[in-house]
Amino acid sequence: MNTLIKKSLLVVCGISAISSAYAEIYTTPNDTTNPPPRTIVVNEIADPYGWYVGGNLGAGNDKCNGCGQYTGSSGSKQKMVGGVEGGYRFNEYVSAEAGFTWLPSITTTNQNNNHTYAVNATQLDLRGALPLGGQLSLFGKLGTAVVGVNGGLTVPDSKTTIGLYYAGGVSYDFNRHVRASVSANYIQADTFGTQYHTFYGLGGVEYLF
Repeated sequence: MNTLIKKSLLVVCGISAISSAYAEIYTTPNDTTNPPPRTIVVNEIADPYGWYVGGNLGAGNDKCNGCGQYTGSSGSKQKMVGGVEGGYRFNEYVSAEAGFTWLPSITTTNQNNNHTYAVNATQLDLRGALPLGGQLSLFGKLGTAVVGVNGGLTVPDSKTTIGLYYAGGVSYDFNRHVRASVSANYIQADTFGTQYHTFYGLGGVEYLF
C-alpha cells in the first residue's frame, strides 16, 4: 500500500514538473520592458491607387476628308506626336483618364495652293489593365475624342469633329510611383461633315501620387 502511494506521488510530481516546464516554454512572458520584435514588410512595388499624371512622345500619320477650305482628302507622312494625360486609378484594373494630344499636321492641296492645318485632340476614356505578373501589365483604352483642325492666321478656317478613341499597349511599373508604357492609338472621327482618321504610336512615363 505504501509502495502504491509512493508511486502515485512520483507520477503526480512528474506530471506537475512537465506541465510547469511546458508552460514556461510556450507562455509569452509579460515583459513590457523588452517586447518581442515585430517584422514590418514594406511592398515598394505595390500597385498604388489614386491620381496620376504623365507625358508621351511618338509618331503617326493621319487622313482627313473635308478638313480644309477645299474638298477632297488630305493627309500627312509620319510626323511627331506628343501629349499629356492624367487620371484616377480606382484599382489595379480600371482607371478614368483624360488627355490632350498634338497630332500630325495636315496639308490640303487645290490648284497648286497648299495650306497646312494644325490638329489636336482632347480624349476622355476608360483604361482597363490586365496584370501579367511582376510589374508588367497589358492595357487598353476606349473613349471619345474631340478633334480640332485649325488653319491658324494664314488660313482663318477651323473644323471640329467628334469620334471614338482606341488604344492598346504594355506598361511597366518601376516602383510604386513611376510607370512607363508604349501604346498604339487610333482616332476615328466622322461628324459635322469632316472625316478624320489617325493612327500613331506613343511612348510615355507617368507619375502616380
